Amino acid sequence: MLDTSAIHRTIARARRRLKLQSALEWATLMSIASSASATAAVVSARLGLLESATAVALIVFGASLIAIGAIAGYLRPFSPNQVATRIDRCSGLADRLGTAIAFEKLLASKTELDAQTEAMMRLAMVDATRMVGKAKVKEASPFRRPKDGKAAVGFALIAALVCGISLSHEPEEPVLSSTDPGRGLRGSIVVAKGHRLLAPSGAADTTVFFGSGEKAVAAKIRSITATQIEFEVPEGAPIGVTTVTVRSGMHKTNALPFEVLAPGDPRAIPEDHIVLEDDDLDFAKDLVAELKETAKANEDLALEELAKEIESLIDQAEEGKVTKQQLLEALTKAEEKYMEGSEESVEEALSDLKEAGKELKKDKLTTELGKALEAGDLDKAKEEMEKLAQKLDDNQLSEKDQAQVGKAMEKAADKMQKAEDKRQEQMDKRVAKQEDSVRKLEKQRDESKDEKEREEMVRRLEKEKRELKRLQRQKEEQEKETSKRE
Repeated sequence: MLDTSAIHRTIARARRRLKLQSALEWATLMSIASSASATAAVVSARLGLLESATAVALIVFGASLIAIGAIAGYLRPFSPNQVATRIDRCSGLADRLGTAIAFEKLLASKTELDAQTEAMMRLAMVDATRMVGKAKVKEASPFRRPKDGKAAVGFALIAALVCGISLSHEPEEPVLSSTDPGRGLRGSIVVAKGHRLLAPSGAADTTVFFGSGEKAVAAKIRSITATQIEFEVPEGAPIGVTTVTVRSGMHKTNALPFEVLAPGDPRAIPEDHIVLEDDDLDFAKDLVAELKETAKANEDLALEELAKEIESLIDQAEEGKVTKQQLLEALTKAEEKYMEGSEESVEEALSDLKEAGKELKKDKLTTELGKALEAGDLDKAKEEMEKLAQKLDDNQLSEKDQAQVGKAMEKAADKMQKAEDKRQEQMDKRVAKQEDSVRKLEKQRDESKDEKEREEMVRRLEKEKRELKRLQRQKEEQEKETSKRE
């Protein structure tokens, strides 16, 4: 084989130059996105729309885009034939290099060629090797100014200018723009909006005050972001017109007027307040009672706290301190938690049943009963228990076996009854919840004054009624199965 290493070295040198130029082009293009990202991050942080850490992360991400672009550009494929063609055209070599590497590849593939054709190929390769010194690599793979260079410089200058201006100024004072509502009872919830409300050091260094000077009273903050704070009117807030201010770190916002209403003031009742009817009140209180029972039985502190919160909201709703939406959301959350606890109880009972089944399987006398319990097949378990009872009645077992089987049957019966009770309890809760959902929709339908809204309520009501019928049928079937096993 002829020595074509000089041709390959020339092509490799041109290929590296082309890859470097491609990397420069891509890095320049991505630098535009990087500058835009840095500018947006700095401006957003300056306006209080982003936390400092998030802004820094965006800037770092933007900078990484340049490196990613450079790597992607360098990895762009340039085949030897493509590079050789570029060199041939720029050097006036009449396709000698491209032809030579093509012939070399063909000869290396052991393709059968006649002697004359092979000789002509070798002569062409010798000619290319002889002429490779005239290859103009730099002209074939020139380093040029990136085509997006001007745009990249422009964006970089704008980013530098914006960042310079932002960094050169002292941090702006936090601004309080509104409170919603602008009046309320002690203990009522208020949402304040503005800019830079969250202290740089965090929520612990942010305080809402009612009043000013030594008589200022701090409010309990429920949630906070850079642009919004939700808080409660403190019990110590003075009745009448006062002011609300926010201290954010070392800075304080402007003061906004706020009127603290006296108990019984009719203005304290919001427009969308809820008037609890007797059945609504009974349902809410029953739900709280059931939540407390479930929390006590399962030693669930979180559920117990939720029950207390709902109980407090009911009291506030009766006084007009909370809106209908707030109470409904809280009741929905409570129902979901309640049902979740019910499902967990059923799973726990079935798990106990399976564990009992595993133990009973180990004994030859109760193997089949154990298998049925482990599989959760209560009908099969009842059948096996009847067989064991018959053996006991017919004195087919020794006194020792009789005592052992009697004890096993008593344990199995207890586990089965617990599992059945939990399943029935869960089904009762699901039906009760669905009945309540239907009742509420019927009430909303009757109270609706908008025709379209009423039609939508009718559609939803029909759907909920179908689901209620399905659950009721399922409950009846479950009760029939239980009766059969008894």
